[in-house]
Amino acid sequence: MNNIFQSILSLTPYFQPPTRFYPETMTIEQLLGVLLILTVCPLMGALKPQWLKFLWQQETLWAIGQGVAAVGLARIFFSGTSEWHLIALMGLVVGASLRKVQVSLWSIFAGFGLHDPVSAGIVALLSGVGVMCFRTERQSLLVVLAMLPLVTALRQPWNSSLIIMAGFLSGLIYLSYDKAKKAGLPNNLPGSVQLPETELKFFRSDAAVVTLDDRLLPIRVGQPAALLSELRRDGYSVPDGWLIYPGDDLETVIALADPTPQLPAIVRYSHTQKSEGQPEKTWEAKGDGELRGALVQAFDGREEKTGVIMVQSKVWGVFSGAVREVVPGYLLVTSGKERFEVRTRSQDSGTQIVGKISANVKTYETPDRLITEVADLLLKVQQSESYRKQLGSGFAIDWIHDGEKLWIWDIRQS
Repeated sequence: MNNIFQSILSLTPYFQPPTRFYPETMTIEQLLGVLLILTVCPLMGALKPQWLKFLWQQETLWAIGQGVAAVGLARIFFSGTSEWHLIALMGLVVGASLRKVQVSLWSIFAGFGLHDPVSAGIVALLSGVGVMCFRTERQSLLVVLAMLPLVTALRQPWNSSLIIMAGFLSGLIYLSYDKAKKAGLPNNLPGSVQLPETELKFFRSDAAVVTLDDRLLPIRVGQPAALLSELRRDGYSVPDGWLIYPGDDLETVIALADPTPQLPAIVRYSHTQKSEGQPEKTWEAKGDGELRGALVQAFDGREEKTGVIMVQSKVWGVFSGAVREVVPGYLLVTSGKERFEVRTRSQDSGTQIVGKISANVKTYETPDRLITEVADLLLKVQQSESYRKQLGSGFAIDWIHDGEKLWIWDIRQS
């Protein structure tokens, strides 16, 4: 009877039973492999070079390389279709979560393809069908994640540990996605809030519209838009924004901005090359007609050296102002007509706020904790090598506080 069963299985080469049904005792080399997988893979997932931020192709290749390297490391010590391959991919997910971002699905697919090419092909095919049917970001992700353990179970129904690891991998990816999405929500929303469904961009009619969520190059869109885009993708609170080139469909952007008297839209330039002393022109629109007129005026006044026109949602602020470093160890925070001096000092853990805040007036409305929060924001941005390379040692941040959250309206050379 057993010979007949084995003969039947030999006719289905894509469904492979395990060679043994008992756990294998680990060797010293494999124990070393376990240690490396559990340490190197999370570190690899948390690593992201600064120079990749504006280069989509290089960032994608980096993600693919991470997945291949993680599973490749596991294959050195565990051959075949070992569950340790999937544990290595889990390490990438954990590492990405440490940066409070979602792990790239390019990493997962590349690593899973090295783990089991046939299963990866089936997952890609079935996931593509699911994405075409659902089209929304969350539901498409759920389809992809459901395929990982399902295809693993169909391919190797006898390997329960591999199926369980595939299920754990899908669960971790979903938690990483959920955590990254909720990190961008306002602080006053409850933790159990249901995130809205968003349609995948290549299915939408506004797919061609460039937004601040895209990776932007300063040479093409100007430094203001590129910096705001980078800050937004780094997790800072930056208002929604849309970029318009000559010849773009204005009506699509107007529909996306949807300005109202309660939520106006601001139109301004993002310069690729700005003349010294050139005044910054802005327009505020409280309706579709006003926004259409503001865009026409912006294009009429657009100079050849101007990059693009930027439309942003206005943030109503309880407090607003700017912050910049005057000299090392001395920050100047402005809030309306008030000016505050904030002293800092450098320590091994980074630059920190020290001493009391002094103001140029005896009585002032802006609370000390907000001034400290604004100063901390500048220090945090200063510690990033990427922003220092683009702006130099001295730059200013225009900030707005709506009573609950601190927003970055602009970042510029001071």
